[in-house]
Amino acid sequence: MEETMTDRPARRETPPAFAATPLVLAFSLLIMIGALPAPTHGSSRPHQVRSEHYLVISQTSQDEAEQVADTLEALLGLYNRKFRFPLETLEKPFRVELFGSSRDLDRFLPESLERGDHRFVYLHYSDPAENLLAGLATTDIPETRHLPPALVHQSFVQFFRAFVPHPPLWIREGFALHFEAVQYDQEYRTISFRENLAWLDVLHNLLAGRTEGAPMTLEEILAASPDEVLQRSEVFYPQAWGMISFLLNAGDPEINRILWDSISALSEEASLEENIRRVYRSAFRWTEQDRLKEAFLDYIGSRKTFRGWVEAGVAAFHRQDLEEAEESFTQAAFIEETHYVPPYFLGLIHYQRGDYGRAAQFYQRALDRGADRATTLYALAVTAFAADRPEEAEEYLKETLLLEPEYQDRAEELLLRLRRGRRSS
Repeated sequence: MEETMTDRPARRETPPAFAATPLVLAFSLLIMIGALPAPTHGSSRPHQVRSEHYLVISQTSQDEAEQVADTLEALLGLYNRKFRFPLETLEKPFRVELFGSSRDLDRFLPESLERGDHRFVYLHYSDPAENLLAGLATTDIPETRHLPPALVHQSFVQFFRAFVPHPPLWIREGFALHFEAVQYDQEYRTISFRENLAWLDVLHNLLAGRTEGAPMTLEEILAASPDEVLQRSEVFYPQAWGMISFLLNAGDPEINRILWDSISALSEEASLEENIRRVYRSAFRWTEQDRLKEAFLDYIGSRKTFRGWVEAGVAAFHRQDLEEAEESFTQAAFIEETHYVPPYFLGLIHYQRGDYGRAAQFYQRALDRGADRATTLYALAVTAFAADRPEEAEEYLKETLLLEPEYQDRAEELLLRLRRGRRSS
């Protein structure tokens, strides 16, 4: 009895404030395909690349196959820094097949698999030699930054199930979600971890009772079956992500140890039910359940998304608590390194402190990241005026007026003050 992994339905969205477009998040449909024959290709000759751990077959181009092989090798290195699985024991490379269109991908997939808007599908068979990751050509992989979340999610599942075919679903899916926001630098072929906070608001709302479904209990999460995950996916996925985030990042070493004891308890030979029992006996049986639940709620309650930090920073700035505002916008900048809002507000904070040089640096950074040019140039003009750099201030004001005539009154007032200052000197 085997499973197929396909894309997850999109999570429920909460209205973003200064937030990037939410990640497209994949969902795992679990169906029986173990007795099916492996899919076959059409008549076209595919392009193949054999890297250290992957065999990538592309229906589109050799460059595509090479690029995806490089990307997957980098992802594999990131995954295995956490798990330390013996990669040298793999008898065959991880197999990946890429298609140029959804129609071609649908033709390739088993007939019993429900059709949908798939990007990547992990096919797990009773014969490990047939296991593979199938998906669409990844022409949208940028030179740097985010990878398609479905590619990351399903490639993690492929990696993990090569060593533990039937792990508890909260571990498998929780870690797959944990890695989804990683960033890839194509030039250097390196992966950098970036925490995936896409589920945090969803989990906050779930735990606060602001959603239709009730949270699963700890016992239900630990023992979840494929059918239960399908029936309660809107509850299971945020909680599985939250469990991994909590067990990894909680400040209590005893809580961190629960996760690694859970992973150590997994057996390559065990069924899903047996691995669930093994994890419970080794890691959870001896923990005080009420204390663990309380610690989980405290941890999740303390976490903020980018939007949460920005909202906290704006509120602190308006009440002139500059230290709290600075901390909030600094935390927001760690989460969204390329967003203009944190450096713009940090510029305002340093201006109010009289540190005009730092203020100008942050405004320039905000400009580089796409802040409204007229607004930010006006802020630079005011900062230059305060720093007694009148020529620089005048240049900023002139450019501001060219971009946005609505600044006419304020700009003329500041220009008048600049000219008066020159006459008096």
